[in-house]
Amino acid sequence: MGLAYVGVNSLFSSIVSMLSFVELGIGNAIVFSLYKPIADHDTEKIKSFISYYKKIYNYIACAIFAIGIIVIPFLDKFVTANDGIRENIYVMYILTLITTACTYLYAAPKTLLIADQNQYIEKIIYQVCHIAQVILQIVILFVWKDYYLFLVVQIIFSLSNNLLATYITNKKYPYLKTPSRKISRENKYALFTDVRAMFLYKVGSSFLNYVSNIFISYYCGLVFLGKIANYILILSTLSGVVTQLTSAFSASVGNKRAIESSSDCKNTFFQALFVTVWITGFFAVGYFLFADQFVAIIFGQDCIVDYNVVIVIGALYFVQDTHSISTTYRYALGVFRKGRYAPLVASILNIVFSVIFYKLIGVSGLFIATILARLLTLGIVDAYLIIGGRTGVLSYYYQMFKYILVISVLFLSMKFIMDMIHIHNIVLFIVCATSFAVIYNLIWYMIYRNGGHCRYVISRLVDAIPIFRH
Repeated sequence: MGLAYVGVNSLFSSIVSMLSFVELGIGNAIVFSLYKPIADHDTEKIKSFISYYKKIYNYIACAIFAIGIIVIPFLDKFVTANDGIRENIYVMYILTLITTACTYLYAAPKTLLIADQNQYIEKIIYQVCHIAQVILQIVILFVWKDYYLFLVVQIIFSLSNNLLATYITNKKYPYLKTPSRKISRENKYALFTDVRAMFLYKVGSSFLNYVSNIFISYYCGLVFLGKIANYILILSTLSGVVTQLTSAFSASVGNKRAIESSSDCKNTFFQALFVTVWITGFFAVGYFLFADQFVAIIFGQDCIVDYNVVIVIGALYFVQDTHSISTTYRYALGVFRKGRYAPLVASILNIVFSVIFYKLIGVSGLFIATILARLLTLGIVDAYLIIGGRTGVLSYYYQMFKYILVISVLFLSMKFIMDMIHIHNIVLFIVCATSFAVIYNLIWYMIYRNGGHCRYVISRLVDAIPIFRH
């Protein structure tokens, strides 16, 4: 349906995603509050928590919709008649807003799956619903070319995902269907103490993560934003793998903390960081090498953007995905109050840097602004809180510097080789991408094979694969 539609979808998704600050970080606080009763097998407390959280999530859904309506008068600042959108932009926006609000309806029970280290079930449900949604949306666009129906399908599957997760959670934990007592005043106070601490963090994070698309739409228009969205789609898909990895660490760290009175997670953090950097580095270099060819083959040659923009977008996602393990550890350990101002400061710096750098170097500056804002605030603060003190920050950045140096050398070497190959069809693309995957990971393993972190990862992989256990 054209790049303008890709752009408007990306713009509206960014706007309503920013409204998720209304959630106040309560999801993370809820999961953390469940660790202790799960470890103690206190089903009565779990029931009272889940029942209370259902009400909270319903309020959040209503608040997001109400605040989202306030944005409507300002939409014409970002979407104009010249952008080529035939449908009513206000109807499109409201349907997108309803989709986001619906993600909070019937969402409370699946927090128990996450806290009880069964997040894989929730992920399977999401993937099944998402695949079915995408297939149906493709059919709608090809057969009926109806964008309104395209958006309605998102609403249906957003609800279906949560309803199915609720059904499976109730089957797995049948005690949830029995009457529950009211949550105690002490537990309410403890929850909202964490929520108050998370509020500024959530507000800052929402603006930090989504403001770039709004700037691009304002400065460059929806068509260019649509081109950028194609690259971000690739990176978001890769980031989903990283999210699966980091979320797997979350519940195990949280449960360990619930059982033990204190937990020194420095060594396990660096192990998790090693795995995260291995995967994010592999994805980042692969993206740098193949993004343009992939976009040209799938979306068309006219969808390619300047390579400098491709690089800075990939660099931003590398920084975000690598930092995700720090965020995961901080949430899992329940460190909500300390460092709560960091994302707010980061978002302010991001806005200031974005205006300055766009005037200096153009679109690339918008993404460089976000990278700098994140490194100067969240990177330092989270390293300080997780590893401990100034020494912890220095050790974290020194380790990251060594990793980035290795990744950069691998990228430049492979870029030199790839520049000699002209990829003009999907078969050659697959051959080159497969060769890259084997070579990159083999070299990474050879470099770090004698290190403790690498040996730990390999031993865990061996234990996880049945054929190697005997």
